[in-house]
Amino acid sequence: MKQDGSPDRGYSDAKAAAEELTAVDVDHVDASVALLHDYDNWWAIGVQPHAPEFDYWEHLRCYYRALRARGVQVDVVHPDAPLDDYDAVVAPGLHLVDTELADHLTQFVEQGGQLLVGARSGVKTPANQLHETLAPGPLADLTGLVVDQHESYPEDVPLAVEVDGDEYAATTWAEWLDPDPQTTIVATHTFGPGAGRPAVTRRDRGDGSVAYCGVWPGSKLLDELVADLLSRSGIEYTSRLPDGVRFNERDDLTWVTNFTSRTFEMDVPTGDVVTGGQTLGAFDVAVVSTAPHLISISSEGL
Repeated sequence: MKQDGSPDRGYSDAKAAAEELTAVDVDHVDASVALLHDYDNWWAIGVQPHAPEFDYWEHLRCYYRALRARGVQVDVVHPDAPLDDYDAVVAPGLHLVDTELADHLTQFVEQGGQLLVGARSGVKTPANQLHETLAPGPLADLTGLVVDQHESYPEDVPLAVEVDGDEYAATTWAEWLDPDPQTTIVATHTFGPGAGRPAVTRRDRGDGSVAYCGVWPGSKLLDELVADLLSRSGIEYTSRLPDGVRFNERDDLTWVTNFTSRTFEMDVPTGDVVTGGQTLGAFDVAVVSTAPHLISISSEGL
């Protein structure tokens, strides 16, 4: 409203949105995936990034975007938080780790949880001191590996890893992993002095498993790692969503939001549209009574 009480621009839009949302009765979000974040990890890596391009927040966001691009809900939680309600946990840059936290994550995995650990994890104690053992420090027993060496690279250096004969881009950071015999090698480096050395691993532990990614993965490699994590967790997920389109699920309703100026088409039964339409216009939103993994999105005209 303007200062004289008359409607300002946007008033009619807000009124229309409020009227539409009266048909939507929703509760809180129940996420099946947790992303671990701790400000102390941010500060520790920020003090000693080893590379100007290694930004803690952007590293975290890469994993978050990859998860959200598969239509799953994600809670961002502290590493010490209870994990019993989650099927999968992602821990990128878990730099500061002690035996207590390692035991916490080990218990989660042994009880059937699926864990994905990112590079630069377990390097230091919570007091920001180097462990006397090689990274990932207290997580070595859980992950079944140690980091033999690491290198940082400028963004213009074309890092890559190989997975089942296919090459995937990486950037900024590379660790050469030394896994034990019970740990499966998922990807190997294809560049520089670490060529042929393990870059990504996975290990079964109890009823669950843990994967370790020793590079800053490109978007395609991240998508592969996330899809594998969700599959092993039994979490239903979508095909990869277009950039800028996100799903949010609440009380058996899915909110489809387009944060871009492009137009998209949703493939859902017409009767399932609660508000909005099957054509998703620029910066548009629709609510449908369809599970996210049953919705497909395509660009208009394709």
